[in-house]
Order: sequence, then structure tokens, then C-alpha cells
Amino acid sequence: DDVSNAMMLDASAHVFVAGYESDSHSQRNALLIDYDTDGNQQFTASYNGVGDNSDNIRQIVSDSQGNLYVAGYAVQRGQNRDFFSIKLTAQGDTLWTNYINGSSPDAEDEAIACEVYPGDYLITAGFTKNSGTSGDFTLERIDAGTGDSVWTRYYDSPTHENDKAYDMHTDAAGNIYVTGRTDSDPSINSNDDATTVKFDGDGNLLWSQSYAGAGNGPDRGSVLKISVVGNIYVAGRTFNGTDNDMLLIKYNAAGVQQWVKTFSGGAGNDVVNDMVVDANENAYLIGNSASAGDTSDLLILKY
Repeated sequence: DDVSNAMMLDASAHVFVAGYESDSHSQRNALLIDYDTDGNQQFTASYNGVGDNSDNIRQIVSDSQGNLYVAGYAVQRGQNRDFFSIKLTAQGDTLWTNYINGSSPDAEDEAIACEVYPGDYLITAGFTKNSGTSGDFTLERIDAGTGDSVWTRYYDSPTHENDKAYDMHTDAAGNIYVTGRTDSDPSINSNDDATTVKFDGDGNLLWSQSYAGAGNGPDRGSVLKISVVGNIYVAGRTFNGTDNDMLLIKYNAAGVQQWVKTFSGGAGNDVVNDMVVDANENAYLIGNSASAGDTSDLLILKY
């Protein structure tokens, strides 16, 4: 299997596609491909962790000099998945690699988002598994020139159970927003809340907000966007007691919930895959909705 997870268009209209490829031993290697404006392949860059097991890229971004940054996970020798970031030149040559290995012996760690930050820094977000706190939201600020970690921060929900982040963005003031899921009750299986947190540029936690659906089940924030005036939109899913509905929450910059919307197609699970917010703060969600006969339909919603 060869799978793409992320795509980016640079200032020269080159298209970069990132994900993983499977080799002849059915091992996954992280993969980056560059195409020019006519669709001609310019280069491929493959990363094979020393554990030779499963490596994957979740997101790709670039800086003003055309350098590329990818975030994902790699398996190293004697370890499980490690959270990683890689900086490459515009030609695909690796400049540095940065890893985070959770402190739990069986840690499955993963970076899911990265963003270039003012002052020649990279912000990378994801989750790590740590002793005593289980899974935690994980946020790292990296010196983009050297690849050295400036700081690493974790968000552990009050129950110290398995928490996972799924998206991250920064605002014009340098604040960092992360959304995902936190386990709100360790005594109940899959009782997760859709949780969003805000950090400042120095890694200080400013606020956290959670949403628990009426179905008392696996709610999560999957996609986060920041509007031009600084409002926060989180899209994901909420359990209605039978299946999953689409979820959309609006917060202001202070973390105060403005409203919540859910959408049910009525025939099964409804899934959000992505979202955009326009200059008038209309939110557009794309995903799929279950329909009769065990099939699903493409769905686009505008709020």
C-alpha cells in the first residue's frame, strides 16, 4: 500500500505530497514527492527508521526560503513509534531530524501537525505515551536552524488516561491551539471528550475546554481552524447514543464557547474529514455520511 496523507503547494506552484510507501518486505517508509506545475515528478525522498517497521508522514509545510518540514512517526531500533519532525531542502535533502520518545515502555508516539512559527521556529504537535499519565497531548517548539528542541509541553487531562491530539494551528499573535480527545472517565470504555487547549508562544497553558456529548461516548475534535478575527472552530464527532454525528464548535480567543452544532444523516456514522472557514466566518465541512444499504455518501455542510 502507498498512501498520501498531506499535500502542499509552494510559491513556485510545485505540489508536494507526503505519506508512506510499502517496500518489498511490506514495511512502511515515510515518503515525500515533488511534482512541478505540469505534473512531472522532480524528486522522491524516503525515510526508513532504523527499526525498519513503520514510518509515516502526517503533515508537510514550508518556510519563506523554500525549506520543507514534515511531521509524523518513525520506529527506531528497540522502541515503538516515536514522534518525529524532519527538515529538508527544497531539493529533498535532509538537514535534521528531531525525535520525541514517550517515557512509557510501550509508547506509541506520533506527530500529527506542524507549522512554521515567527522567529525561525517550528511548532510540532501530536501525542506521546508517558509513564503515570498515559497518553498526553504533546507540543514541541524547535529551532528551525539547528533542529534542537527549545521546549516541550504536555497536556494531561485530570483523569490521567489516554489523551490524543489531532490538529494544531497558531494565530497571528503566536498563540498555539491544539484539539483532540481526552478520556473523561477511566471507569467507562470510550468515554472521551472533544478537548481544545491554548498555549502561548512560551509554552504556557492559557486555557482548556472540553465538550461532552449527550451520548456519553467517544467525542473528539479532529480539525481546528482560526478565523481572521481570531475565533476558533473545531470540527469532529460526537456520539449520540447509537452512532457518531458530525460536530462543530465555535470558541472565541478567550476559550468561551459561542455555540455547538451537530449533524446526523440518520443512517449511521457521519465523519468530518476537513474544514475551511472563509473571511465572513462561514464554516465549510467535508466528510461522509452513512446512508441506507451499508453505504456512505460524500457530504458538504456550510454553517
